[in-house]
Amino acid sequence: MPPSDDAPMGREEAERYQRDLSMLSRSHVEDAYRTAFSDCSLTNGKLPGPSAIQRFLCVWKVLWRWDRRS
Repeated sequence: MPPSDDAPMGREEAERYQRDLSMLSRSHVEDAYRTAFSDCSLTNGKLPGPSAIQRFLCVWKVLWRWDRRS
């Protein structure tokens, strides 16, 4: 489960989240990507929290690595 958007994730948290994502099916990771992308959008001019950006980056990295291997 991802941490809240209030504080940035620590390195270990981010690595664990990315590792957990890499064990899911591609369709589940793509769903996580869409959710993370949505969480990173500006809402009424409010910037997303640091962990929202970190989650998006973690999901992107998993998909990027999978695409590089194929």
